[in-house]
Amino acid sequence: MNNWLLLKSVFTLHAGYSLRALKNKLKLLVLIGQNWSGLNVFLARMSNALGKSGIEKLGGDCIGVVHWPYISKNWSAQDRLGVLASHYEVITKSCPQLLLFGRNESLVLSDLSEYSAGCSLVLDRPTWFMREGELVLNLFQGDLRIASIAFTLCRTDTELCIFIGAVQGIHKGVESDLSLSIYRDLTKDFEGLRPRSFLIEVIKYLALNLGVEKIYAVGDGYRHHRHPYFGTEKAQDLAANYDVIWLEHGATPSQREDFFEIPMEPSRKPLDSIVAKKRAMYRRRYELLDDTFRRIDSVLSASYSKRSDVPDRRTTVESPAAITLRNDH
Repeated sequence: MNNWLLLKSVFTLHAGYSLRALKNKLKLLVLIGQNWSGLNVFLARMSNALGKSGIEKLGGDCIGVVHWPYISKNWSAQDRLGVLASHYEVITKSCPQLLLFGRNESLVLSDLSEYSAGCSLVLDRPTWFMREGELVLNLFQGDLRIASIAFTLCRTDTELCIFIGAVQGIHKGVESDLSLSIYRDLTKDFEGLRPRSFLIEVIKYLALNLGVEKIYAVGDGYRHHRHPYFGTEKAQDLAANYDVIWLEHGATPSQREDFFEIPMEPSRKPLDSIVAKKRAMYRRRYELLDDTFRRIDSVLSASYSKRSDVPDRRTTVESPAAITLRNDH
């Protein structure tokens, strides 16, 4: 089955028979050959975590990481395969309700319409984020994605961590004036908390409940779009500066050259340290967050309990579940 999946991926990951598609098929075939042993270890780990039917449902696009970048432009093919496999090992053992297979699957974590009409907190894994994370945490207003954070869980040789590969706002198809108006209204509805700041607080909460020790966010200079795979034009077309966003949220440079570290602690000031005229707003903000977290718990609490009582089934893989990522990337 593994060999068939690898062969099939050559024809499906780069669709069509244009000159460019044929070149990419050939390049992928060569890279599969060069990474043959690593791919077989990867597929063994994936099959062990998900089962044969699970890896088939997940689809063959995971094989593409031997060709294209994933989260950090500096990760090697073996790094990418290791992180990807580790994510599914961690999810199946620690929080199986976070396991999404299809690119169209989603999980509603919280209905936020009580605070802002039509809003919800949703987890999914759309195709356009496939190089930036295995899961995407979104704030939706109706069918419109207001803010998104793509991330992957990974157990390295020293810790359980989250790697954030993307933070995005409303797509460019929405006029900028309308986007700004939506952001402004939502920030008001969320008691001064901006949409992406809201998502970062949710990521922290999920991390704490999953036993994550570090949250790493990719630095702007190391985003996957800056990899030679995309060419120089794409690298110059990136609007938001990730470094600025992470620093605004208290991040500091980490021991990993290509990542910032976002503090795990919730961003909460003691109410008595806040000026009196803003104290009521902050109180309502914290109540909103606490209510959101309770709603998330109602969806995921059964999975939280599995952190300690689910047996580790990863006993047949050819390499340890923990991976080593060099810090000098």
